[in-house]
Amino acid sequence: MHFGTSLVKSLSSQCLVDIISRISDQREKNHEELRCPMRYLQSMISIMESLVFYEEKVVATNCSVCLSIILSWGSLRNCKWLRMIMEEFTMTLMASSMASKYFKNQHKPASHIATALLKLDQAPEWMRSVFDISCITGIINNLCAQNLSAEMVNLFRVLLSRKYLNEDHIGCLNKKFQVCRKHLYTESSKDKAHESLADKFISNNADFGKIFSLLIQLMASPTYREKETDQERLLREIDMFYRELSTQGK
Repeated sequence: MHFGTSLVKSLSSQCLVDIISRISDQREKNHEELRCPMRYLQSMISIMESLVFYEEKVVATNCSVCLSIILSWGSLRNCKWLRMIMEEFTMTLMASSMASKYFKNQHKPASHIATALLKLDQAPEWMRSVFDISCITGIINNLCAQNLSAEMVNLFRVLLSRKYLNEDHIGCLNKKFQVCRKHLYTESSKDKAHESLADKFISNNADFGKIFSLLIQLMASPTYREKETDQERLLREIDMFYRELSTQGK
């Protein structure tokens, strides 16, 4: 993952997600302690941390998912590099000149880590200073129906459950979510032509290199691993946010 090409990074990071997910499921099922030298785990962590802001989103997302899982094991709580990732993440989302592109393309990897840190039984104290009132306000101001993602709504839901949001934040989010819902329902009513990667295989003249490349894309693409569309995931996350809000009101 460190020295390989983008293709090698994509495939190896996806394999790592599968391995770490299975280890985590096994630990949870059997209530076992992790039998792995911390030095070995730390070397993996260092590589993944360095790729959280990698230009290939698949690689960055896979690495952040792995880090999020390892965070749940209680192995990364005092890491200074994670604070740097969070500060870079929030500053970019607050900056109106940078937020438009970042919201659309690059925020998802770091948002996984932010959510995992907030879910810890004892979240790092510095998270309160990173996600302070002015920071959250700035991020919400840059949100719109076109750039809202399921990952971002999930992050706000966890911020809500951890008492990071005030009434103004909740009121603004409510308006943005309602606009987003209307936008999604309008978009879903339109007929859109969709060409899948699989359609590209239907060619008698396709060369081996092209087929190989498309097979790699199929392996790396989350579209073929997840049944939900992005719109469905976003709507589900919005519903879960309101569920959490109603729970807190009781």
